[in-house]
Amino acid sequence: MDWSSYPGTGTYYMRTFLEPFAPTDNPRIKTLPSDDMEAKKVARRFLQKMKGHLDSGVPVIVHQWYDSRKTSQHYRIVTGYDDQKRTLFMNDPRKGALEMSEEEFLELWRVEEDWLPYNFIVFNRYAPGQIERGQLKIKL
Repeated sequence: MDWSSYPGTGTYYMRTFLEPFAPTDNPRIKTLPSDDMEAKKVARRFLQKMKGHLDSGVPVIVHQWYDSRKTSQHYRIVTGYDDQKRTLFMNDPRKGALEMSEEEFLELWRVEEDWLPYNFIVFNRYAPGQIERGQLKIKL
């Protein structure tokens, strides 16, 4: 692979980069509704869709604020959740394995820039062409 043509790690570029390797999905919304109740419904819908992918055994890449100061954005991999505890389990490239309350997760996931609220990427999703666990080999 010629890395000189790789444009960066924006979600569009990441999705475009991953699509040739395995089925990929990137549910997104351009902007949130101005009504707070409607915006919360959008958040719940995206959270449920993400959990559906986790239920099928596929981790999900999320684009979030790094922390509550909301000064820098960050990617994490969501690997599971516990609905009773309202907790999500993630791998963070800076912090390693971590657990986060659903409330904090949703707050950090609400990046209010075009196409970024509740943005996530599902790589090797359950679909025709999905590569079996342990069989995915990407040569860069």
